[in-house]
Amino acid sequence: MSKPNKNRTTTPESYHPKTPEIVNMMKKASEIKIKSIEDMRANVNEVEILKMPQMKLIGRETRLGGRGGFLKGKDKEIWETILEDGSFDTIQKLPYIIPKSFMAWTGNYTNEDGTFAYIIGKFVPMDTPVPRGFTARLLPETLVAKGIYGQGYSMIDIYKNWGYTQNYDLFGWNAELIFDDDPDEHDWLNFCEQKLWTNLSPVKKVDIENKGKGTTNE
Repeated sequence: MSKPNKNRTTTPESYHPKTPEIVNMMKKASEIKIKSIEDMRANVNEVEILKMPQMKLIGRETRLGGRGGFLKGKDKEIWETILEDGSFDTIQKLPYIIPKSFMAWTGNYTNEDGTFAYIIGKFVPMDTPVPRGFTARLLPETLVAKGIYGQGYSMIDIYKNWGYTQNYDLFGWNAELIFDDDPDEHDWLNFCEQKLWTNLSPVKKVDIENKGKGTTNE
């Protein structure tokens, strides 16, 4: 992978289901084939539901957000740090779950001050040791939805049409992935200006019989 880019916390923009490609994505839930997260590949421009086993996230962490934006610019600051101190190279050498990918993970929102964790790193096998100076999260098994940003559709609208909803039981996290094989030349300090990046978010199946009661299945 070449040198990296900053990150964003947006989700794929709204769509108007007019093109054949988007109409095709709005298929019936019975037609959805759930694959393993290990089978994710770059440049697959469609929404997919993937099965994610329990795994570990390893990377370098800071916090973003905050009331009044008091942590503004911390994302770019940590990118500059990991590029200068060798942490980026360490992350690249970690074993991977999702082949040839690098991510910026956001989660652990704190309501009291409006901040959230921002981790630059990788999903790795559970037995992977955490390098000195790095942080880790143990992530439970879940289904995840995957879409590509900026392609004229809403990932959320599509997977809700299939009978899935956000898995808030996991306290809300998102991951923005850049693949080695993405068509953009990687500009890590300006990550949020990348034309193509892959969004990953936990979801769960809606229990249709109890939908009015808000019941869901994992």
